[in-house]
Amino acid sequence: MQELWQRVKTNLQERMPGQQISCWLEDLHPIKEAPNRIVLCCPNSFSQKWIENNYLQQVAEEIHLMVGTEVEVSLRVASPPDISSHSQGQPRLEHMVESKETDQPDHAPGPVIVAKSDQGVPAESIARDCPLPITGLNQRYQFSNFIVGESNRFAWSAAHEVCLKFQTPYNPLYVHSETGLGKTHLGQSMAHLLRGSNLAHKIRWCTAEHLSEEMISHLKSKNLSSFKQKYRQGCDILFLDDVHFLRGKKWVQTELSYTLDILLNEGRQIVLLGRNSPNDLEGFQADLTSRMFSGLTARIDPPEKETRLAILKLHAAKAGVAVPESILETIADTINSHVRNLEGTFTRILAMSSLLKRPIDKELTDEVLRDFEERRKDEFTLEAIRNHVARSFHLDAILLCARTRQQKIYYCRQIAMYLSRKYTQETLQTIGRLYKRDHASVFHAIQSLENKMRTSSRIRREIAFIEERLLKEGY
Repeated sequence: MQELWQRVKTNLQERMPGQQISCWLEDLHPIKEAPNRIVLCCPNSFSQKWIENNYLQQVAEEIHLMVGTEVEVSLRVASPPDISSHSQGQPRLEHMVESKETDQPDHAPGPVIVAKSDQGVPAESIARDCPLPITGLNQRYQFSNFIVGESNRFAWSAAHEVCLKFQTPYNPLYVHSETGLGKTHLGQSMAHLLRGSNLAHKIRWCTAEHLSEEMISHLKSKNLSSFKQKYRQGCDILFLDDVHFLRGKKWVQTELSYTLDILLNEGRQIVLLGRNSPNDLEGFQADLTSRMFSGLTARIDPPEKETRLAILKLHAAKAGVAVPESILETIADTINSHVRNLEGTFTRILAMSSLLKRPIDKELTDEVLRDFEERRKDEFTLEAIRNHVARSFHLDAILLCARTRQQKIYYCRQIAMYLSRKYTQETLQTIGRLYKRDHASVFHAIQSLENKMRTSSRIRREIAFIEERLLKEGY
């Protein structure tokens, strides 16, 4: 039976390479209850429901192809001891009741299972008392549409492992990457999965910016105790996105360090998402970083071509549009860094095709790609970026390095430092040397500009225009 199941899993993974079916099938244990009946034992009710809704039909078809006869395949929830007892010939499954009343889809075959909590309370009774949906989550960000490739496989595997079982070595889980590579998608997928697997979980999702604003608000109202209560006692799982926003914010970092300490000591799960690698910790207190990196750290790299193609195919399928493979190849070859840019390019191609009634062909694709064409980071130098920004403001580039705080030059210098950080691999110290500043001044300038961009649409448009010209023209 185990040999047959292993072959089924292998074949399904080869047939469905763009999906995460292997992860969901790995924890299933097959039991042959009769010559034409196989029961797959699941570790929990959420896993059982997910597989019924997404993969059970494919599993049943593959087993039918392997054995050559019709076989009834169903799912049951069983704890590991029950699974092992079955393997020894004892057909007893506990922690499970069958029900006829369910909101499961009509196409989902097999018996309907209603899982019980540890106290024996049916899952639907927990649902009636469960908290409202987690604030800040986007329903689009699910594991089912997160494309896995070599660039993100380790982070994806770690995320799944945390969702299946909390483990001390993986706590906290810190996922880092450059912007637009999918770390927020991965984190929110985890939050959705964890909420679905246990409705009683008290899950907090927030950005570092929101956490900072909330803490300041509580400080002003002299009610910091309620802030501590919310994030310490009222939280089983904490997701904190955009951790890099906390650079230089000493009071918030100190309070967060204490909060992480308490959560870790009580066995609560922490998931942190940010742009900072373990080698880029300027502006962070040692107390906080020692806790951030005390668990498992996973990096997401820019997607390789195979992953970019899989992402494009997924978006084409969701849009219900047939796009020639050669067109997808062209897009994947040109947009080779951020997933967000890849999706944006494809969306624009679809929009132009629909609105202008034009076919999705090479001519249309080339027209769009001229606006979205990217350049690798190593094609830009600090001097090239400085010169480009100065030229955009009709300034002599040497003025950006002068010891002056004239408003126009200061603003121009901020933009040059910001783009240098974004489009080169240089450190803050190296950038600072060009402008005759120390790394703290560079960090402050970049942070100040990012704050302005959040509040001013005019500044965002201005920088986007300068950035677009930089990418289009190159140096």
